[in-house]
Amino acid sequence: MTPQLQNPDELYSAFVEAESDVRRSLRTIDDGSDVPSPAGLLEASALLLELLLGAGCLFEVMDGEAKPRHLDRRLFDEVKRRCGIDLLEVGLAAARKFGPFERAPTSMTKARLLRDAKSILESCPIEGLEHLAAMTREDVLGHRCRRAFDDLRSFVRRNDPRFSERLGLVGRKYAEGVLSIEDVGLILRLSTADAVAALELHGFQRRIEVIRLSHDERTARFGRMRADRLARNGEPIFDPSFVDRDVVASERIEGVDARPWMMNSGH
Repeated sequence: MTPQLQNPDELYSAFVEAESDVRRSLRTIDDGSDVPSPAGLLEASALLLELLLGAGCLFEVMDGEAKPRHLDRRLFDEVKRRCGIDLLEVGLAAARKFGPFERAPTSMTKARLLRDAKSILESCPIEGLEHLAAMTREDVLGHRCRRAFDDLRSFVRRNDPRFSERLGLVGRKYAEGVLSIEDVGLILRLSTADAVAALELHGFQRRIEVIRLSHDERTARFGRMRADRLARNGEPIFDPSFVDRDVVASERIEGVDARPWMMNSGH
């Protein structure tokens, strides 16, 4: 990496040093003020999120191992495979954007990563950044911001014991048929597709006895389908929720994560 970003602590420290300046610039979006350099703000925001995401992913890759003195190709490749972050590229871009990092390295710990990730997720005006990107035709930078934001949120969920506890309780109720997938999404604050992915990842599924419809339930469902078809005179209707539903169904059948192509997904 760059001379300033050669080990995990220095990677994390790059985020710490750049954070306050970027946060200050982001206030212009919250205040509704004019942004002097939209592309500059979008790039800085993307790099800040990517630095923290890269540090978090690196922590997971090390998985309890002693922090290496130098980042090597094996770590680069594994981080890129897991979260799509090229540590070398992000480190070089951050050094160019934010200048040399002069503070003594801050020790990267799980507690610090989670604290900073939660803080940046709460304060980052991600919808405002996406709107700014759309208005200035900086779609690539807007996508980078959104993808890093969502992946950082997933990092927090994976490593937050309180989320894991809620998922366990909700997952068991879902498996028993007490909660619908929509209920699970509302409780966990996830989209329907992300709720499905989280449940499947942790092995929560319903038995055939739970999902099998009775004769009366099947008749009622067919009746609603017929009434809907007659009401629109057989014409197709476009509803984003139907699109998302079909994508989720296809995803489960094919075993492919299709969420990046969903209309309402931030992926």
